[in-house]
Amino acid sequence: MIKETLGAAVLGTTLCGVPATATAQTPGAFPSTAAAQENLSVAIRVRTDVVGNLSRIRVTLEDEDDNKVTGKNVCLRRRNAAGSFPILTCGLTGSDGRVRFDVNPNRVYQVRVPAGGGFNAFTSRAFDADENLDI
Repeated sequence: MIKETLGAAVLGTTLCGVPATATAQTPGAFPSTAAAQENLSVAIRVRTDVVGNLSRIRVTLEDEDDNKVTGKNVCLRRRNAAGSFPILTCGLTGSDGRVRFDVNPNRVYQVRVPAGGGFNAFTSRAFDADENLDI
């Protein structure tokens, strides 16, 4: 038996006595059986003049149960002349759930944590790196 699904011919087979057939889905849609994503707790600390004339941005990630998130990609974005925030650099959190960036304090930054590993994406508000602050 041949069935047409999303414009492609699919051959129906039988597994363990139950016919296996393709199920039509909307292109680009995720199956409804996808696991729920967790929100991250993201703490951002900026300290000025810690390395010469640079500021240090430290990002700490925790899950919803306050456990440190290890090996998660964290990207630092810097505002450009056009006002957008392209990625400047990225780093992975260590066993302490932290990643740090030493940056020019005379710029405006955002922290972006892409979705993945069971977590939702996160983007911080824009912030200046020329004064001590906790976000």
